[in-house]
Amino acid sequence: MKRMLKFPGLTLNPMRDRICYAFSSSRPNNGDMNFEDVLDMMSVFHENAPLALKCHYGFIMYDFDEDGYIGSYDLKQVIRRWLTEKEFSNERLTLMIKAMMAQADMEEDGHLSYFEFEHIAGFDMNFEFLFRLQV
Repeated sequence: MKRMLKFPGLTLNPMRDRICYAFSSSRPNNGDMNFEDVLDMMSVFHENAPLALKCHYGFIMYDFDEDGYIGSYDLKQVIRRWLTEKEFSNERLTLMIKAMMAQADMEEDGHLSYFEFEHIAGFDMNFEFLFRLQV
């Protein structure tokens, strides 16, 4: 995986290790990627790849604790990777997560199921845009 983290389309992406992990066929052991894994990743990050396929891998990337849901802990990890600590306080982070959950948690159970994640990703114009690699 160390070589893939230096891949031109990934070097500046704060989720690069999670991207590699999501596409690794050796997950959850060590996250190493073989050639087929790299081809899968490039295919999914192509602009014409179906949204459902992008959602599948996106869900794996965002489910940090691997419990099959995206909860507050997972969202904190994602936000912390994209923003610096100067850009948010713990209080602001908590408010952001509550706002996200209020919008996306249709079952009101405190976390997002795959269905809820896929549903909200379908409405987010940036989701497909962010799921592209420029090489």
